[in-house]
Amino acid sequence: MSHSSSSTLQDLPHELLEQIISHFNTAQSLRSLCLVSKKLNKYIRNDGFRAFVHHRFPSISTPPYWADAAHALTTLSRAWDHKALVAYYIKPNPSQTRKNDYGPSATRRPQTMGYQPVIDCFESWIGDNWSSRKEIFACGTGASLTVRFKQKGSEAERRWREMRTHQRYPSGFDGHHHQFEWSVLKKTELFDGRDDITSINLLRDHQKPSPRSEYVVVGRANGSLSTMSMTQSPNGIVWGKEKHFKTNGSSVKSATISLSPEPLLAVCLGNETIYLYQVASTTESTKSFGEAVVKKSTPSARIWSTKFLRQDLLAVGLGPCAESVQIFNIRPDSVPKLPLRKFSAGDEARRPDGQDQIGNVYSIAPLTSSFLAGGAEGDLFLSGGYDGAVRLHDIRSPANYTSRYTDPVDTLSPIYSLLAIGRERFVAGGANHCLVKVFDLRMPGGKMYYAADLEPCASNASLVDRGAAELSTASACCNYHFRKAQPSNWNIFLNSPETANSKTKVTREKLGSPVYSLSAPSPCSPTFFAGIEDNIIQVDVASTFDPFPDPVFKHGPGSTIQQAKDMRSKWCSNHGILNVALYEHACGSPKLKRQAPIGEVGNVAQGWDQRWISI
Repeated sequence: MSHSSSSTLQDLPHELLEQIISHFNTAQSLRSLCLVSKKLNKYIRNDGFRAFVHHRFPSISTPPYWADAAHALTTLSRAWDHKALVAYYIKPNPSQTRKNDYGPSATRRPQTMGYQPVIDCFESWIGDNWSSRKEIFACGTGASLTVRFKQKGSEAERRWREMRTHQRYPSGFDGHHHQFEWSVLKKTELFDGRDDITSINLLRDHQKPSPRSEYVVVGRANGSLSTMSMTQSPNGIVWGKEKHFKTNGSSVKSATISLSPEPLLAVCLGNETIYLYQVASTTESTKSFGEAVVKKSTPSARIWSTKFLRQDLLAVGLGPCAESVQIFNIRPDSVPKLPLRKFSAGDEARRPDGQDQIGNVYSIAPLTSSFLAGGAEGDLFLSGGYDGAVRLHDIRSPANYTSRYTDPVDTLSPIYSLLAIGRERFVAGGANHCLVKVFDLRMPGGKMYYAADLEPCASNASLVDRGAAELSTASACCNYHFRKAQPSNWNIFLNSPETANSKTKVTREKLGSPVYSLSAPSPCSPTFFAGIEDNIIQVDVASTFDPFPDPVFKHGPGSTIQQAKDMRSKWCSNHGILNVALYEHACGSPKLKRQAPIGEVGNVAQGWDQRWISI
């Protein structure tokens, strides 16, 4: 009697292996599978990590360096879950900035309020590995335009090694071996306040007329709207000639650029009209090719924000009015007279007098598409406004919103800015106390990875009942793992006056500043920026104690308590670190925690970054 030969795991078709890998909870399991055989090792490195990234991070787009992508995304997810943050003020270092960029009136004149920063940034990969990338950061600091070029990876590391120790920091390097170059552009005829920058938009790589330069579109309160090129040279950043868009002297309230290869520029120049321009126009002064007019239910309503959801959908936030989010279908050859769709940002219930609820929408953020959930780019977006709630809208649904997110402690504080991190979470900028709110989205096609799956059960953890375990999307062997699988929302106070080696002066009034703007280079970046009054804060979502950090932070010594001095040298090389405070969204009185200085260990329980101290 003949026996059929049995198949081993490595003999399975790649399609079946991918199905198996889609059920792996951790990248560590995939690493272990690499050790089984050379054949499996080759498959895992070529295709296995790709399948893991697609199934565990379906809404995060990455370049095809799959093993490093799996490492970086799992590390970043763990840092978010453990609330591991490194925050600090950023500003141009005189030794790293072109001095001839400053005009005679470059310093700010005394004013009642500081400038309200507007920010845009992006990053792109320039090498053959995960770490080799460039990051372009631009912000409006009053009437000045401040830009920062940052290079990471192989080329920056080569330059670091070629320089002597005393040359590195003056040449723009930090403790992670990243190289910076700053430039500040301020024309002598511009004055802070009257000529402040009100909108900034950087062209992405696929939109640029020349691959050798970067391009920025700048709008000002004085009605100026122009695009300029920026080119790195051995003598610093060289600014190109301005090309203007005609605005008839109307103040630029907000502006947004579509992500299509031939981008459109939508600009709010009044209280109710959006003007549209072709960014790629070669003329010295470009006219608007069309106008879109919003429908106001109250005479006092005005446009607060504009945002392209995708290349043909423009979202407009306005108020005070009943239909405070309006969607326009924008095409290069036609401009609609009426909105495609209108949403109410108020609650579904009407007011006692029978009228619709009135809302103000200050910020809009589109969500990326998902590998698992399907749908088109721009179908889902977030809106935040005066009532303190953030709403998730779906243009395919007849409902005004599909989900509503609120902070149970700081309930009524308006939302001034929004930043979506894929479909996993979003960050909201509050109107007081430099407060940044982090919300877990937990929606289809969103968060699928749980760092707690790699952690042991807590010493005081008890088993959960079967019913509770079935509610969890992660393995729920105990109450600790069950709790870590639930949505976790929290608030950060980015207003700590306590810094190490910082020369940034922060007044008591500015400690209560709103968070006017939020931006991140990409959904897979461990960095985001927050604009508060008179300052920009950079937040790196990373643990200083991680012995296997994101590859962009792998250089530089110090990841253990015994290496505290080296750790401070790595993270505090060019700036002072903010020891920020935090509390979780929970019923009852919030429990405040604050960070210990870099290199010191706090006293919090398992599941938190080691720097946190319970107050």
